[in-house]
Amino acid sequence: MYSITSMLKQFLTSFIQRNPAVIVFLVLLGLLGPLPGYVTAHSVCLSEQGQPSCFYKQSPESKKLIIFVHGVFGSGATTWRDPNSRVSWPEMVSLDDRFLDHDIYLINYKSPYLGGAPNIHETGGIELERMLSRKVFQNYQEIYFIAHSMGGLVVKSMLTRLNHGEGDDVIRLRRVKGVMFLGTPAQGANLAEFWSKISMNPQIENMERAQFNAYLQSLEDQWIQLIEDRDAARGAFPKVYCAYETEKTFFSRVVARELAASRCDGGIKPMPLKHENLATPKSKDDDPYLWAMAGIYEAGVIAQERKESAKQGESADEVVHIDCQFGLMPTVIPPDGRNYILMTYPIPRESGGGGLAEAFGLPGSEQRWSAQNAGPATGYRCQLTNYGKSPMFNVEMVVMLSFREVQRKRDNPNALTSGVVTLSRGWLVPVKKIDSGPNNPFIFYIFNTSPQFVDVSLPKSVTYQKGDSEKRFTVTLKQAAQSFINLPPGLGF
Repeated sequence: MYSITSMLKQFLTSFIQRNPAVIVFLVLLGLLGPLPGYVTAHSVCLSEQGQPSCFYKQSPESKKLIIFVHGVFGSGATTWRDPNSRVSWPEMVSLDDRFLDHDIYLINYKSPYLGGAPNIHETGGIELERMLSRKVFQNYQEIYFIAHSMGGLVVKSMLTRLNHGEGDDVIRLRRVKGVMFLGTPAQGANLAEFWSKISMNPQIENMERAQFNAYLQSLEDQWIQLIEDRDAARGAFPKVYCAYETEKTFFSRVVARELAASRCDGGIKPMPLKHENLATPKSKDDDPYLWAMAGIYEAGVIAQERKESAKQGESADEVVHIDCQFGLMPTVIPPDGRNYILMTYPIPRESGGGGLAEAFGLPGSEQRWSAQNAGPATGYRCQLTNYGKSPMFNVEMVVMLSFREVQRKRDNPNALTSGVVTLSRGWLVPVKKIDSGPNNPFIFYIFNTSPQFVDVSLPKSVTYQKGDSEKRFTVTLKQAAQSFINLPPGLGF
C-alpha cells in the first residue's frame, strides 16, 4: 500500500518527465543549475550527480588547491559551465597564468530534484570526511573554496566543524586561505518554503527563511564564532568574500542582499547578474570570474607575504588600518595646505599612471571640484592609520581599478546601470610617511573623474621602509568596512 508521500513523489516524477517545461521553469527560478546531461565534463573528472567528488586537475608537485562547490540540484559538471559559450569556470582557471600551479577539485554531492538526500549538515560531514581521507589538508598548504548558492552552506558546515574540532583540525582550518561565496543564502532563500513541499529534498527545507529556521540560525552563529576566533588569534585566514545577485530570475531575486548577509571581509559585492549566472562566467575579464579570482589571488599573495615575514623573523601581525567612507568631497583646504586625491580615469597600463593628485591652497580657503556645477561633489574619504610603534616611510599600496561602461535601462532611460569591464588595472598609491598612533592618520580621497562606473578594490597589504633602511617590509592592511568601492559615473553625467 502506497503512502500519500510516495504517491505524490511518483506523480511528480511522472509529471515532470512528461512536462520538461517544469524543469525549465525551476531553472529560471534559479533553484536548479543547468540541465543535467547538457554538457560534457572534463574527461578526468566527470562529476555528474551520483558520482563522487573528484580532482579536475591534479599534480603531485602542487601545494595549492581550488575547490568548487555547487548548489542545490547542481553538480560539478553542470553548475559551472555557461550554456551558451560552453566554457566552464574550472577550465578557465586551469588556463589562467596566475593559477597554473593550483590543482582543482570539484565537490559533488547528492541533490536530487525529488526525493531523499542527505541534509546540508550531513552533506558537509560527508564531504569533509572524503577530503580528510584523500589527505587534502595534509597535501596542500593553501586551499581556496568557490561556492555557489547552497554550496556556501555546505562549506560553512565543513569549516565550522574544523573550528570546533580537536587536535589538528584548527591547523587544517588555517590552511584554508580564502572562501568566495556566490549568492549563498546565509539567511535563507526566496521560495524555499514552497519548493521544499514539492521536492521533498531536505536540503531545500534547510534553506527556509532564517527567522523560522533553527538550522540556519545555528550555522550562522557558528560561522560568526569562526571569524571571531580567527580575529582573536590575530590570524589572517580564511579570508571570506561574499557576493549576491541584483537581477531577478523570472520574477524574484533568489538570494537578495538581505538573504546573503553574513560575516565577510569587507562589504557584500553586488553583481548585475541572475542567481544562476553567478556560477557561469562568460570570460576571465568580467564578473563573477574577475571578482572571485582576484580575491583568491590576493589571499594567496598575503599568504606568501606572511610566510616570507615569518622566515625573516618579522612580525606578521603589525597592521595598517584603512577606513573609507562615502560622502561629500572636502570644500576647504586643510591645515597642512593640501588635499590628496586618487582621481580615477581610464589610463591604459602602457600609458603609465599612478600616484595621488595634490590640491594646494591656503589653509581654510575654498576647495572647488569640477563636477560642482552638477551639484555637490561626492566620493570616498579614506584614512590610513599606522598602529605600529614607529613611523612608516615610503608606504606603497596598489589598488585595482575596474572601469565599466555605462548603460541606460530600457524601461527607465534616466536610470544608469554598469555594463562590461572596459579596463582593469592596478594603481600605485604612494605615501611618504605615516606617523604611528591613532591620532596621526594619512587622509586621501577617491574621486571619479571618468564618465564610467568604477570599481575600486583595496589591497590586503602594504609595503614600507623603516627609517633610513632600503629594505621594504610588508604588513597587513586591515579594512574597517568594505574592501570594494563602487563609484558612479563622474564628469558628463
